[in-house]
Amino acid sequence: MMLRTPGRLGLCLFACLTLTATMAQAQPRDLEKEKAQAVQQQQALRNKLESLQGQLAKTQQQQSRAADALQRSEVAISATVRRLEKLDVTLRQFEADLSETESRIEVVNEQVALQSEALAKQLRAQYSSGLNEWSALLAGEDPQALGRDLGYLEFVSRSRTETIEKLRNNKKELSALRVAQNAQKVSIEQTKEMLAQERELLVQEKEQRQKVLVQIEKQLAQERSQASQLAKDEERLSRLIQGLSVEIERWRQEQALKTREAREAALATLPQGSGVKRGMSRPVQGRTLARFGSKRPEGGSWRGVLLDASEGEPVRAVASGTVVFSKWLRGFGNILIIDHGDDFLTVYAYNQSLLKDAGDIVESGDVVASAGNTGGQLESALYFELRHRGNPLDPMLYFKSQ
Repeated sequence: MMLRTPGRLGLCLFACLTLTATMAQAQPRDLEKEKAQAVQQQQALRNKLESLQGQLAKTQQQQSRAADALQRSEVAISATVRRLEKLDVTLRQFEADLSETESRIEVVNEQVALQSEALAKQLRAQYSSGLNEWSALLAGEDPQALGRDLGYLEFVSRSRTETIEKLRNNKKELSALRVAQNAQKVSIEQTKEMLAQERELLVQEKEQRQKVLVQIEKQLAQERSQASQLAKDEERLSRLIQGLSVEIERWRQEQALKTREAREAALATLPQGSGVKRGMSRPVQGRTLARFGSKRPEGGSWRGVLLDASEGEPVRAVASGTVVFSKWLRGFGNILIIDHGDDFLTVYAYNQSLLKDAGDIVESGDVVASAGNTGGQLESALYFELRHRGNPLDPMLYFKSQ
């Protein structure tokens, strides 16, 4: 009786609950898929945005360096132009000084020429007149007058000679000054030419740096635009994901409600007896390792539930009744069966030891066995079945919620 094929009522009830749960999971599958795709796209966008933001930071650094370089070029050009302007002023001053020196040299030349010509005339006149001290004495002229004339001529000649010598020395100094001024002028012109070339190079460098800066700013604007667009796309995806999450949650709540309603409807048809009824305590408090109707590793499906229980843990009767079987059975190990009346039986298998014998009367909560791993089980656990008129039922429908 205990090992018969599950009855129609139990299978129908299990099929009803399983189908309802399957529908509840299958309905939002498209939404879940769409949400997963959106989340994947969102992550890709975030990765791309993060990469672009890193590139944007590098471009901003390049912009800063280019702007600094342009600033240095402009400052250098300004300094060079200022030096050129100062050189122009100095050069104009040198040209004015040189022109003045040339004018002074011309004046001295004229003075030297005039003094030389006057001296020459004086000498020619003196020579033509034959005026000298011997000729005057032989001619019987007044010696005193002659002395005065000769003294005057000597004074004038000496004075003019000294003047000519001074003018010639002055001319030499002016000529030397002119040479020095010309040399300085040449040096200034060479420096000016070098500065002009330097300024030209700086201007070219500035223009090149301006072009680089313009390109960087264009790239920066493009990257900022891309980052802004990516941020907007990511925001739209976030709203989509949020909307899908809300829709999925709403769908799940609706399906959960339908599942609960279907479960309640199914539970309303569950057979109950005086002892076996909904809200019973579990035989052990461990978690459920295998559910009713799920696939067994060795094939087939579970006709009861497999509950986690440590070795030696007390196994309690779920309701009052009479022990009708308490022996070792192949595949079940130490197994105990209780008849609760109203055609209800409960089965407790894999026990380490059986504490009740056939014919013993038990009450709900009495310890009837200790959990173990007999019957060839690898781990300690309790296998529990609930049958009505020989048909297996899902015990979880009768256990009170933990």
